[in-house]
Amino acid sequence: MTSSEYEDPTMSAPVPTPPNFSSPPGLPAAALSVLAEGVVLAAADGVISAVNPAFCHLVRLDADAIVGRSLLDPPWLLDAEDGTPIPPDRSPIARALYGAEVTSDAVVLLRTAAVATWIRVGAGPTDPERPGTGAVMAATDLTAVMDAEHNLRTLMFTDTLTSLSSRDHITQRLAAALEACRSGEGGRVGVLHVDLDGFRTINDTFGPTVGDVVLVEVAERLRDLIDGRVGAGRVGVDEFLLMVQGDDPGLEFDGRIRRLAEEVQRRIAQPIHYDGLELHLTGSIGAARAPDDATGAVELMAAADRAVRTSRARGRNQFHFHDTTVDIRNRNHFTLDRDLRMATARRELEVYYQPIVDLHRGTLAAAEALVRWHHPELGPVSPSTFIPTAEATGSIAAISDFVLHTVASDLADWDRSRLFPAHGRIAVNISAAEFNRRDFLDRLGSMISSAGLDPHRLELEITEGLLVDDLRAAADRLRELDRRGIRVALDDFGTGYSSLSYLHHLPLHTLKIDRRFVGDLRDERSGTITRTIVSLAHSLGVVAVAEGVENDDQRRFLTEAGCDLAQGFLIAPPLPRSAFDRFLRDLPHGSVGAVGAAGLGTAMGDTGMGDIDIDAIRSA
Repeated sequence: MTSSEYEDPTMSAPVPTPPNFSSPPGLPAAALSVLAEGVVLAAADGVISAVNPAFCHLVRLDADAIVGRSLLDPPWLLDAEDGTPIPPDRSPIARALYGAEVTSDAVVLLRTAAVATWIRVGAGPTDPERPGTGAVMAATDLTAVMDAEHNLRTLMFTDTLTSLSSRDHITQRLAAALEACRSGEGGRVGVLHVDLDGFRTINDTFGPTVGDVVLVEVAERLRDLIDGRVGAGRVGVDEFLLMVQGDDPGLEFDGRIRRLAEEVQRRIAQPIHYDGLELHLTGSIGAARAPDDATGAVELMAAADRAVRTSRARGRNQFHFHDTTVDIRNRNHFTLDRDLRMATARRELEVYYQPIVDLHRGTLAAAEALVRWHHPELGPVSPSTFIPTAEATGSIAAISDFVLHTVASDLADWDRSRLFPAHGRIAVNISAAEFNRRDFLDRLGSMISSAGLDPHRLELEITEGLLVDDLRAAADRLRELDRRGIRVALDDFGTGYSSLSYLHHLPLHTLKIDRRFVGDLRDERSGTITRTIVSLAHSLGVVAVAEGVENDDQRRFLTEAGCDLAQGFLIAPPLPRSAFDRFLRDLPHGSVGAVGAAGLGTAMGDTGMGDIDIDAIRSA
């Protein structure tokens, strides 16, 4: 919700200048006048005794309209972030005066007849030793941050091509429906994953324009099925998801899902006519139900995805429910966990490094440490496979310790050889399960101390989901890390649901733009989201890093957008220690600073990498 949604179009109040501004006894007016934050002072009797020009500008009122009013009858109203009205006697400054309470970083909506503005508020007694003698409130305008959040969510929640819900939005809606089901407020929930058979052939034969026409037409046919119990979204290039809710008993609910699947297949099978062409498609569909197949949104969608793969494998244009008895992933989970617990002792884990380059100065700024597992029988195992297993079983602590100790040791070696920038840092991914462990901060501090590592050389990468799970606990840990001098980056930014108003005052240092946006910058929506994230990062005073930069067009776009740093295959893939050492030695002109804007495209090409075989590294 933006501030403009609350403005009264019949009013055009100018920005006031408080002609009768005054300060309380003993406090010079100039002291308040120079503050950028809005300030309100209240006397012991609860009457507003002074305001500064910044607060008058914030509320679009003259000082005369504020000073002398009671805190119990102020010329404004406050709403909590969830929209709940805050009574005047429970406002931050009233609680400070009457209850000696201290409020910090509260986000509220302040409304007057002329304007509605999101603000961040702090309040407390003017003299903590003499409670009840006065109170002060400071307010910071959050309108720009909240507007950016609104615009970003609008872009993210709608699929640009079809106008159906985006994957993120339908996932969020599914999670809400499942929560309602668990709390007893809703009935059963199911999902249908629809995959268009033959779409890729049409797209490759007639081109993406015809392909887009087909997707839009299929979306319109699915849109007609949407009602209070059925929702739809686009979750892949040629994949759609239908969410179904109902109060039917088990078998009846399954029957309703089956009938809906048959109707979807009937609609998809109808010919699509365009520019003299008659195009034919079929649909493979997989369905999953909660809580039978899964209880979480992502897990339920994954179950439906596995079911649609079964449909495709059995001849396409088929429909199948998810079958938990043949879930191969669950069968392999236990074997994988057993092998993972022995991987560190067997020296099967290895830390790779991917360079991170300053797009504007052309210097190597940092590197990201990425763990790799070389299984003796299975070969390379993807981190997306073994990290979730490690989180679920608790072996993530051993993996994190291995990575952090390896990084500390490697940094010490590079410092001695002067290969790595003196102020360069290494970023290490920390999972939510590891970050939330009670002993994490102690173990991290012990490792840094024993290695003699400068804490500023280390950056921990966390995801937005970690903030959503328990914001207060996460904020406390982030502040402790900041106190210790350890930088924190928010990874895969733009794919989660954390509140930007909270990000405004969390001690973060870096926002990493998710590779999904960078990889599709030719799409107007992805480009707009990327520019918005860069702008937001700078407004928060943090560094913007783009992941997955693979070509010079992306590099130019990001540079022009003001992005600070970049990593990706254009610069170098993740490299094992020996190859990363050679990368550092073989930088153009023998200098770390030589990887400039013009040299990004060649640093890994004709002259930059010497005898390092990048193709071999990628295939490994």
